[in-house]
Amino acid sequence: MPNRAPIVANPAGIGTFQELILGDNLDLSASGIANCPGIGVTFVNVTGVSTLPHCFINGQLSNVGLTTISAALFHTGQVIFNNQTNFSTTGGFGNISVGGTFNSLGISTVKTYRAANYAEEILYSTATTLNVTHTDGFGNLIYNSSPSGNVTFNLTVPTTDPLFYGRSLFYVFVFNQGGTPYIIDTVNINGTSKTINWVNGSAPSANASKKDLFTFNFINTNESSSNATDYIVLGNLINYGFGT
Repeated sequence: MPNRAPIVANPAGIGTFQELILGDNLDLSASGIANCPGIGVTFVNVTGVSTLPHCFINGQLSNVGLTTISAALFHTGQVIFNNQTNFSTTGGFGNISVGGTFNSLGISTVKTYRAANYAEEILYSTATTLNVTHTDGFGNLIYNSSPSGNVTFNLTVPTTDPLFYGRSLFYVFVFNQGGTPYIIDTVNINGTSKTINWVNGSAPSANASKKDLFTFNFINTNESSSNATDYIVLGNLINYGFGT
């Protein structure tokens, strides 16, 4: 028997049937289903869901636009939000509890952050020229196991992203110093050389065969832009006084 297209009952009235041709869309908007493309889509009616459509497709909850959900929503599979989703207490979820692992691949803006356990990724590098793009997600702690010269730190930050306007960035470097110690003596932001404002007004002296910790605070002094000239750089060195 040759393959046939799906049949939809009552498309025009009681007792009628219609065969859906390949490429057609199933539109049951009169029943409350809108913009659920293709066959094999199951509509889920959630009390309190408003504005744009929401469908279960291949076992995933896919949100095709901006949706405000004021009522509780329980879903055991993967949830995908293609655009913006409002989690505020006004017209939104309110509180969100994640029982498993929550992965955010983009930039998350959080007003208040509280964590019971926190583990930051470490970037390992022995290069004398270190290039870091802040949005690449390598972590803000850099470990140098065997410095071989003074280090130039090249930091790239977004210039047109409002999320970086009026913000500060913090980086920590740990040098496992050998017999000849080294420091970070040059900092560039987006290719522009920046003055390092060291604690006590002058570049510090590194410590041979010890662990030196450098901290750099990049403070954006402009609330409406994120250019290299907007940043001031504060630097410090702390020696913990123990050897390898």
